[in-house]
Amino acid sequence: MVTTADRRFWKKNETTLFLGEWCKLYSERKIWSSLEHQTLPYHWDDRQKFDSDVNKIDAIYEKYLALLSDRLNRVHGLNYSSRYWRIIIGIWLRSFIDALYDRYLSISAARDSGLVTNTWICSTERWTPQAVVSFGHDSYNLYLYSRIIKWLGGIPFEEKSLRHFSTDGPSSMLPKSSLGRVFDEIVRQLKKGPETFFRQSLAVLAVEVYPSLLRHFKPDFVFVGTIYLSLVDQLRLQLSLGEIPYLFHGKKIAPSSKEPDLQMRAALSFPASAVPFEELLNELIPEQIPMTYVELYRDVHDRVLRLGPKAPKVAVTAYTINYRYCFEFWAAYHTEKSGTKVFAMQHGGGYGTARHIFLDQHFIRAFDKYYTWGSTLGGDTKVKRMPSLRLWKTKKQLSESNPKGSIMWIATTQARYKTFAESGICGPHMLDYFEEQRKFYECLITPVRELLLWRYFNDPWEDKKRVEDFAPDLRIQRGTKKQLGKESNFIGELKKCRLAVHTGNETTYLEALSADFPSIIFWNPVFYEIRHPMQHIFDRLVGAGILHYTPESAAHTLNEVYLDPLSWWRTDKVQSARQYFCDAVANTDDGWMEAWVGELKEVDL
Repeated sequence: MVTTADRRFWKKNETTLFLGEWCKLYSERKIWSSLEHQTLPYHWDDRQKFDSDVNKIDAIYEKYLALLSDRLNRVHGLNYSSRYWRIIIGIWLRSFIDALYDRYLSISAARDSGLVTNTWICSTERWTPQAVVSFGHDSYNLYLYSRIIKWLGGIPFEEKSLRHFSTDGPSSMLPKSSLGRVFDEIVRQLKKGPETFFRQSLAVLAVEVYPSLLRHFKPDFVFVGTIYLSLVDQLRLQLSLGEIPYLFHGKKIAPSSKEPDLQMRAALSFPASAVPFEELLNELIPEQIPMTYVELYRDVHDRVLRLGPKAPKVAVTAYTINYRYCFEFWAAYHTEKSGTKVFAMQHGGGYGTARHIFLDQHFIRAFDKYYTWGSTLGGDTKVKRMPSLRLWKTKKQLSESNPKGSIMWIATTQARYKTFAESGICGPHMLDYFEEQRKFYECLITPVRELLLWRYFNDPWEDKKRVEDFAPDLRIQRGTKKQLGKESNFIGELKKCRLAVHTGNETTYLEALSADFPSIIFWNPVFYEIRHPMQHIFDRLVGAGILHYTPESAAHTLNEVYLDPLSWWRTDKVQSARQYFCDAVANTDDGWMEAWVGELKEVDL
């Protein structure tokens, strides 16, 4: 049995059972296709099982969050609430449980198949990460599979001395100082001309320097991280609240290396369980919880508090993962000690509409309010519909299409391994996604193909090569994402196009629909499961020919409307469905400023 794409753990002269599609790199298909092999079916192809398992995982997560909160309080001599620890460790813990349960099910299925006669595993020497490790990382997954195989039993194995990581863990090098990062960014922007230099450098100074000057100021309202407004509009919003503008983005925290403290970790042990998977968690959590939360907790805590504003009354965030430690440690402490209220804004697509998405639950359970773009999430009292600042900004920028332009075909992608147990395409199901994209392309007439511009960001599945192999003449554009002082070029490039084709329940189609930009959407409803109360809203898009559940249907509509998309887009049927949908889940409003100021001023300070 092979569990990894690392060919040092393959045995080519025997029949091979690949644990999953993640073992078979596209660039190496000549190698693995020449082997006598088969690939184990993926357990979550069964969506009823997936639905049931997600509910099980949620119950396990809540149980272990309570247990781990108690243990961490003891280890650190604290008496903080479970909410405090939910904010700090909740996302890591849930992602660890999700990923480990997925890997556990794969190994269990392999064992039960009776097909495995032997496997090679990496060194299972105890190893503790210093910081959070990506669950999409090949080496870390090899280590987890190796640990599960050894723990579970029933599969003959040989353990190689090869380690999955250096025993030193992730790099302990400190990042450049704020001043160093500012200097580097200003030099980079200076090369682009005076106008770009001034605009982008102003943004960098606002993010990196200005907060340091106000570090000891105690504002009523702090906006944390990006909330997707322009710098000018964010300043206007804070001034309208009667506040000195405070833009807190945090900084990267990289503590010095440290050896695991075995005594501290022994104190994290859990009571025995009759559930096998929980016994696996009992073994792995005490050693796999990152040092950031155990040995390095005090250091990170103190450094974060020195960086952030002092005891605000309200913190508002759209909650991106950039510099997450800064937000989590800072927000947890001030909710616990200063009475700070934390309000989360919806970050992007899928939230509020996907059947299973962990952050929807996390925002409700951890924070005081959750502002969505329309979904009420079953009527929870913490959830409130508010105009989306992100969609309003897009609507202002994406004011028109180019009737003579290209057709932007917008790709999605995910890691080769399942990370969060959430609705959508992830892990091995990306192969289904590529097959659907191929069918879509092959159903298009030649004039449409010539207008296509395929836009992608990353290619963990070697996405670009896969698409080029079935569409060798396709024009391709690699997008850029928002970074320090740098905006994504998505909207600017989309304005040059006549129509957009969206392929997942993500942010791009919500941006386009709310901006009234001609769009065709298609995705596989087997994977992109919609919350049952929201299904009728999506049905309206299907009825109008905007949303399609097969690539063939989407291609047929595009073939019909590509010459003059606006004529189709402006029909009463299409506009009625679009407006109904946007009112329900992509809410934006030109009066967003008054709405948000009014909402925040109602907070009992």
